[in-house]
Amino acid sequence: MKFLKFLLGVGVIGAAGAAIATKKSRDKKRQAELDEFLMPEDDTVIIDVPKKEPESLTKLEADLYALENEKENILPLTFIFSFENFEEANKFKNELTLRTITSTINDQDRFVEVIYNDVITHDAFTVLLNDFKEAMEKSQVTYQGYRYFAK
Repeated sequence: MKFLKFLLGVGVIGAAGAAIATKKSRDKKRQAELDEFLMPEDDTVIIDVPKKEPESLTKLEADLYALENEKENILPLTFIFSFENFEEANKFKNELTLRTITSTINDQDRFVEVIYNDVITHDAFTVLLNDFKEAMEKSQVTYQGYRYFAK
């Protein structure tokens, strides 16, 4: 009877040992997979976050993006918009005025010019871009470009 208890105890201990060894082996394999996922080789890209590149932007957005990274003192900036008829230019000018942006109409060359002399920051240009877009949607003007005189 003691021998049978002994054999039963050895069997239980052996089964428990095998279960523990299997679990440790499985955990080690899972840990290796997790390590490989979280800490790949140096040349592996972990996360590829797409950035808005100037090529994917409209001309206005691309210009503001470029100006935002400008290191020189480029103020004041003059943004130029073209128009087909004076009524549309006036409509655009009025929309800008509602957004506290001053502009002038050059009827001879068919341009609306906006002089910007505020800070050059991402937030300021985001607001300016939104203001320009909203005013352009309500009138038929086309963004042509900008100019500045470096000091």
